[in-house]
Parts: sequence; C-alpha cells; structure tokens
Amino acid sequence: MRKSKWTGFRSPLAEPINAYLKYKRALCKKYVTQEQSLRVFDAYLVETGLTTIDEITTQVVDKFFANRPPSRPNTHNQLIGSLRRLFQWMLSQGMLSESPLRSTRKRRATEELKPYIFSSDEVKRLLVMSGQLRNTTSNARGRASKYRMIFTLAYGLGLRVGEISALRVGDVDVKQAVLTIKQSKFGKTRLVPMGPKLAHQLSEFLDEFCSQDNSDPVFSILGDKRAMSRTTITVVFHQLVLKMGLQPSGGERSPRLHDLRHSFAVNTFLRLYREGKDPSQQLLQLSTFLGHSKLQHTTVYLSMTDELLNEANSRFYKFAAATLQEVAP
Repeated sequence: MRKSKWTGFRSPLAEPINAYLKYKRALCKKYVTQEQSLRVFDAYLVETGLTTIDEITTQVVDKFFANRPPSRPNTHNQLIGSLRRLFQWMLSQGMLSESPLRSTRKRRATEELKPYIFSSDEVKRLLVMSGQLRNTTSNARGRASKYRMIFTLAYGLGLRVGEISALRVGDVDVKQAVLTIKQSKFGKTRLVPMGPKLAHQLSEFLDEFCSQDNSDPVFSILGDKRAMSRTTITVVFHQLVLKMGLQPSGGERSPRLHDLRHSFAVNTFLRLYREGKDPSQQLLQLSTFLGHSKLQHTTVYLSMTDELLNEANSRFYKFAAATLQEVAP
C-alpha cells in the first residue's frame, strides 16, 4: 500500500511552524532534519484531534514521547531539540506563555562510535569494483564509470554525497581545475580546487557521458536531465562494501558513504604530519575546503584514528625531548 504524499502541516501549530521554518531558512539554514521532526509531532497532534495551541500541554507532549516507538538516543534527542527550539521561538514571539516541553529528558547516548576510516588500499578496491559494475538497463550507459567517478570525488575531494548529486555541468571548470559547490550544507557556496590528474579524469568523463548544457546534472542514471539521487548512490555503495567484506574494528561504525569524506580529512592530516608540517596551521584552509560552518567541526578529525594520534604523539615527544635536553642539569 502506497503512503499518501505529505500535504503540509495541519495541526494547530501549522502556522507557527511554517513561520519558524521561514525564519530559520532566512538565516541560510536548511533545517531538513528538524522539519522532519516537526512533521512527526504535527501528525501526532492531528491524530489526537487538538484544535488550539492552548490544548498542547506538557501532558500532551509527554504522551507523544511515551507513545513513540523505540529509537536510538540521538534520534530521540534530535526530536526533543527540534521541539524545544520551536517552543522557545514561539515564546519569543508571544505565541506561548510557557513551553509545554518541560519534563521530557534527553537520553544518555551510548559510547560514540568512530567513523570507519578507509585505507588507501580499500579505496582502490572500491574504485576497481565500482568500475566493474554492469548496466542495469540497456540505456543506462556508463554506470560503472559514473560510480567510479562519484566515489573518486567523495574520497579525493571530501565531497558530501548531496554535493556530488547536485553537481551540474556548469559547476565544473576543468581548465581552472575547480568545482563550484552551490548552496550546500548551511546554504554555502564554495570553490573546490582539484589536482591536474583528477581534473583530466573529470574532463574525459564529461566529454563521454555529459551534454553541453550547463544546467544538466553531471551524474544521472539514464544520461538525461534527472540527477542521480543520494539514496541511489548510497545503496550502490553499501552493495559494494558488502562484497568487499569490510569489518569495523572495536569502537567503529560500519562503513558509510560519508566515511569517504572522513577518510579524506584524516588522511590529509596524516600527510601533513608526515611531511613535517603543522596541521594546526592548515585547519582553517581545510575547514573552508570541506565547507564546515565552524572550525571545531574540522578539529574532531585530529583524534579520529590511532594512526593520527600516534603521529601527533611522535611530534610531541620529539619537541619535548629537545626541550628537556635544554633544561637538563
């Protein structure tokens, strides 16, 4: 049975939610996940038959969370956060006298698992296997080449899957070796430079599989104007990873497509350490390259793998040894 399409917010909070989302998006925030959370709460209010905002009490909110199916702590906490921010905004606008979200508490998350960091050999295997994919239909020309290029961009430039899916022919400047990533996460547009080898590969790909229309997607399933979806790309990635038999070690997540981006960042730091450079001096550049909104989003990569920590410790011990020699009696 097919689910009916979503037709908009319909609860007593419909008007405030729409105004709240409009306000947030005017600040260049996409608010996609938060909107999904608000849709869930809106649907619950419609089911309960409430007709006014005054009827949305603490008891109603508590019952909403009590009736929710079991979920991961992060999902539960995301839902709480979305409602809390909505109610706080409504309070600031004089739409509420007090927040009905008072007694519901966040769940303590279990130990955070680290992303799976791909080795260079594992990435090579992934690219080889993606290059061996067969066309699913007679007119799905170049399926293998498309996925190989997609995973190359995800790992080689640290692009998000949504950024790759949204790429248009006009966003690729092979002569200047630059990609224009438009209106990505946090509503940012940025320029991403690439090396000559990758620029050459991408140029050959465009010549063979893409049109001359700048508005056409770089990656489409049938070579038409419909861009390949993030879901389609993710499904193929997981199929390949399953065939590769990759197993996470203790404390790691199972490999995800986004982990190619994590791997790019971690391996960039490793290269800087091994070249004798100070990664802390490159943080701002890497943060801009990755399209992070805050520098701390980039610094988390500094402690992501034991290999990276060992490089940092080795650098510290060399510094400490020299210092101790200077002050030794």
